[in-house]
Amino acid sequence: MAGDGRVNKTLDRHLLDLECHLQMAEEDLIRTVCGETHRLKSLTAELRVLVCESSGTEGLLWRVADAMGIADAVALARSTIKTRMVGNSAGKLYTFETLIRRASQQLGSAHESDRVEPDLISLERTHVGHVSALAHYLIEAAKLSLRAGDDVIGKAEVLQSFQRTWHASIGNWEPLDASNLTSTPAPMSHFAEEPVGPPAQGTISFWLRHPHEDWQTNAHGYDFGTMGDSDLSVSVRKEPDRTISIVIIGVRPDAVTFQGLLGEPEGPRVMIAVSWDAQIITIYINGKPVKTYS
Repeated sequence: MAGDGRVNKTLDRHLLDLECHLQMAEEDLIRTVCGETHRLKSLTAELRVLVCESSGTEGLLWRVADAMGIADAVALARSTIKTRMVGNSAGKLYTFETLIRRASQQLGSAHESDRVEPDLISLERTHVGHVSALAHYLIEAAKLSLRAGDDVIGKAEVLQSFQRTWHASIGNWEPLDASNLTSTPAPMSHFAEEPVGPPAQGTISFWLRHPHEDWQTNAHGYDFGTMGDSDLSVSVRKEPDRTISIVIIGVRPDAVTFQGLLGEPEGPRVMIAVSWDAQIITIYINGKPVKTYS
């Protein structure tokens, strides 16, 4: 017991905390990759908790691995986060850990500083593909951290009889073409007493999951129902032939329909996202664009 009366957390409590932060980081990563760039702030804050040393205390992911005696299992990821140098060739280089810490302190949800390092601004203004260099590096750090976290939670099932509720489902994502994606606008009813129809542009994203562990690959059909309201809705079915059917109503005068293969499972859940603007509609499955409609 510490002098202030607080008690030390048990390993089981640390595992629960770790799983919670991993799940929040994954959700922020998915939404960032799907175009909700504001989620990069909360992703950075979660990464700081997971993998950054602060005031002499290691990141939660590494502390749990050490406490379980499985530091070797995450040694490569830990070394990469702490030693890999990233940045602009003409500017300052950061380790992943330092970049996460500085971004969370100056640009993230942990703290919004009145002053920002010029090299961080430079990374925001430099693009790698269709995302900023800052987002690109943080996305890469997040994928690495989530894979390591998934390994730790998996070993906790065996070594600690931990009952996990989260499985990483990030696959081998690459940052997407975000040039036509926007953050999901707040529902119009938040600003008006009467509905005024769907927004002209936006993104809807949600998870599919079923109690049947083999739901993605078996020969059964599953109706996941309809998400949305009377102005804008997305209906999803998994068909017996392993295809997924999506019907989108409200973003065009006629319903938009899609049917395609689910592909190999990347975890127990499937992420569906639909983005649209005045010109195009794009459907994503597990972060990958599978169909674009003009």
